[in-house]
Amino acid sequence: MATPAGLPPPAFGPASLSPAADFSFSAGANGSSDWQCLDSVWYRKLDVFDMEWKHERQLFDLFVVAAAPYGGPVACVRNEKVFQPAKKNIKPELQIFSARGRLLAKSPWTYSRLVTMSWNNDEVLVCVFQDGVVRTFSPQCEKLHFFSLDERIKVEGGLVQAAVGGCGIVALTAALNFYYNDAFDRSQTIVLPDTGLRGPPLSLCILPAAPCAGSDPNEKTFSWFSPSTTKLEELRIVVAAESGALLLLDRHKCVDLKLDDGPFVALSVSRSGRLLACLSSTGQLRVLSTAGIPRAIASPFLERQMRPKQVQWCGDDCLALYIPMHTPSGDVQHTLFLGGPKNEWLPFQYGTTRGGSVLLLVAEVDGLRIVTNSKTEFLHRVAASTDAVFSVGSCEPPAMLCYAVERYRAHDAAADESLRSIKQDLAEAAEACIDAATYEWQFEQAAALLQAAVFGRQFLDGGARQSCRSFVRACRDLR
Repeated sequence: MATPAGLPPPAFGPASLSPAADFSFSAGANGSSDWQCLDSVWYRKLDVFDMEWKHERQLFDLFVVAAAPYGGPVACVRNEKVFQPAKKNIKPELQIFSARGRLLAKSPWTYSRLVTMSWNNDEVLVCVFQDGVVRTFSPQCEKLHFFSLDERIKVEGGLVQAAVGGCGIVALTAALNFYYNDAFDRSQTIVLPDTGLRGPPLSLCILPAAPCAGSDPNEKTFSWFSPSTTKLEELRIVVAAESGALLLLDRHKCVDLKLDDGPFVALSVSRSGRLLACLSSTGQLRVLSTAGIPRAIASPFLERQMRPKQVQWCGDDCLALYIPMHTPSGDVQHTLFLGGPKNEWLPFQYGTTRGGSVLLLVAEVDGLRIVTNSKTEFLHRVAASTDAVFSVGSCEPPAMLCYAVERYRAHDAAADESLRSIKQDLAEAAEACIDAATYEWQFEQAAALLQAAVFGRQFLDGGARQSCRSFVRACRDLR
């Protein structure tokens, strides 16, 4: 194959393109035909791996399950509120699995009246009980800390609700008083201002104290909202009152946000902490920016007869709602709906059962992890670089570079023509291929994209050092 005039030949031949030499960049071969469009934004669902706990058929029905973000461990403990018939005497256990469902550790569970169980930012499992006792465990089921939040909690009838944030615990007593503990290893409890509640709230959540570390506010990855870089220094709790009011509580005061369409039955904060979704009993969804005083920025709508079992964010882009729906035959159809700001909803079907739950949704900074009894999937927004390479009929420079690689393997002179057509954009095309590789879960796809970037970089006149650094960074991240 002839090379463009004045440019050196590539440093490797077709044989050196293995192990991804047989990989095709065509849209159908790499799943872009399965992409789903939501409000002019493409999304895709990837199979990450098969689960090793396939024998746990009723895991999400009979157990309290808590999954750590960023592909962290999954903790399970028997749900004492659910009747569990057994042929033999089974002692309750705390079981902790890897993200793939491999059992990491287990220990006897001799405690009762669990109010909430969640992982904190340090990957410590925090368990809060009705009597105000907190117990923490490591991912290996090691007992770390044991303490009581406040003696006044028992006097007030114990806890009725609690929430675990990244840096502390919010607890609500039967007397409808809020307590906050800003440590996970000892009691440092303060009493929060009176909220005026007349009954337990329908939902509550803790707004993160700061945007998620590692998220780039300059990166254009959000379809609803460009996040603020303001750091939130104070504790903030959102409380959905039974009266319909949505309250914002901090350590100094309680403010009614004056939001219509209540009461709100579910609250969900995005993993970055920038967005809050509020689902009303009438199916109205209100999306709020958490910067400063929360304000509504979008209002999708859900049919009233649909009762979501889980509401989670897919990155900061859209909402995912898991809705089990009863069919005329008495079965339960399990459906995941992905919703955007213009009231568009994409359905993903997960089969039919006689009842129960089959999904666990875990919000991530860059997407949504979908855990089932058999496998884990990852649903996320298609990156611009991935779209440029794999979208159907793409003539963008990254796609042309990948086409040139395929033609080069076939000893076709069309490779030379493709390279000439993108000579001015070759550096950007190589960078886009490197970036696209970091979004791939399959080794062959990532390797082929990195090889395409190396191939294109060989024809640059100069300034390839930056591409080299980004290439090394991408390889490190993929490992």
